[in-house]
Amino acid sequence: MASSSGNYSIRSDMLQNSTSDDYRERRMKANREAARRSRMRKQEYFHRLIADISRYQKENGQIRAMISLVTQAYSNLMNENAVLRSQLAQLQHRLHSLNGLIASTNAVYFDQPATLQFLANCTSNELIVDDYLGNSDTFNYPYLSQPTITVPPFNNGLFML
Repeated sequence: MASSSGNYSIRSDMLQNSTSDDYRERRMKANREAARRSRMRKQEYFHRLIADISRYQKENGQIRAMISLVTQAYSNLMNENAVLRSQLAQLQHRLHSLNGLIASTNAVYFDQPATLQFLANCTSNELIVDDYLGNSDTFNYPYLSQPTITVPPFNNGLFML
């Protein structure tokens, strides 16, 4: 009997060894497969990062181009604004001078009854003051330093411009 129980224990040891070898092999195979999947995920993640970098670089280039265009447009508008402000200042100065000229002209001509009657009968309603300031950039007249004035007529007793 000892021999049969000894055979059983050898078989049992072999079965345990074979079972533990099978288990170990299955675990090693599962671990290899898990490692392979992990490497694949990391590689896919790396490729996605590379694609994102490429996409962001392209977007960055487009944004830089748009910023350049907007900056150029802003610069152009600022230059145009400066020119317009300068023209505004010149025109305001000219208007102030012309208003003074009109006021002095009104004081001379409109105080006389004959002049008032003449102006009331005129049909033209224009007031032309040619380059009172002598600025040759705006008007090209031969005698820029001498203002030319056409006095406005009255239309139904109202001063018309």
